Amino acid sequence: MKKQVLGSISVVLLMASTLAFATPAPLTVGVMTSSGTLNCAKTTDGRCIWSSTNPSGYDTKGFTTHDLLSGSSTAIDARGSAIASAEADLGSYLPTLHAYASSNGNWAPDFSALAGKVWRAGPPAIYYTGQGAAIADANAFAVQGYQYTGASAFELTITATLDSIFSANGMLGKTGHSAFSLSIFDTQGYLFNPDWYSPSATATTCPILGSPANICPAGGPTVYDIEKGFLYDTGSLSLTISHIVNPGDKFFVGAFLDADVCCGGTVDSSHTLKLRFNDFSQLDSIAVPGVVPEPTSVLLLLAGLALMPVGLRRLPQRRHQRPYQ
Repeated sequence: MKKQVLGSISVVLLMASTLAFATPAPLTVGVMTSSGTLNCAKTTDGRCIWSSTNPSGYDTKGFTTHDLLSGSSTAIDARGSAIASAEADLGSYLPTLHAYASSNGNWAPDFSALAGKVWRAGPPAIYYTGQGAAIADANAFAVQGYQYTGASAFELTITATLDSIFSANGMLGKTGHSAFSLSIFDTQGYLFNPDWYSPSATATTCPILGSPANICPAGGPTVYDIEKGFLYDTGSLSLTISHIVNPGDKFFVGAFLDADVCCGGTVDSSHTLKLRFNDFSQLDSIAVPGVVPEPTSVLLLLAGLALMPVGLRRLPQRRHQRPYQ
């Protein structure tokens, strides 16, 4: 048993060391996540409208954590659960994002005071029913940096594919959705902040959610290309963005994923939002400014790095063994 464990660890360490020197090995990945649950008020057209007095927008805000290459957020209470995460993918050289939201169908807050009141004047007019339900919401952003090392101009493309599983049809977003956005933007004027609720959160997320014609606060980065997609039922969706890069160009790739559901439904987008380049062989990684790990994450990272030389010294002695024997 001990030999099996040591053999497996050696294989993992070998993979890690091989990937660590691949191009473009990520230096940092900016990850911002949020998760939460809240009450909502039902309407006559089947919607459930957010209702929270909490400044964060959630009645229960999730616990978040982040390090140099990943981040996550989890919220669980009687209303349901929401989980969001993102991390570096050493196979695609782009970040991978996950989001999961599940709401409690038995949760029924009292909104009788709203019964018969207009939510939207229309036409047709939409009214509150006086009934309530629960919403679970999970969001993840990720940003990674690159420099083009080729000798001539090249059209770089990135394809994003989202797979989601819904427990029931989301009624075109009235009761649930999975949304994502993908962009390529300039490095000038961009500073990442992992705190979703900070004053600078808009500047961090804007180039991923904005558009080339209408982007962030003054001085924000130029958005070269951006696409967005939505799923309202179980299925898969792909989109592609592109940008002409010239020798020495630096740029960021940003991605966003959201899972939101009410009224006893579940949206599972943890399967996941995956990104891929048409060609990464002439790209080097650059750091994302503002990415700072939490103290506990630094300790874990250092501990992992300290173990790697030990494992690697053992690899030559085991290279002829079958690691799973």
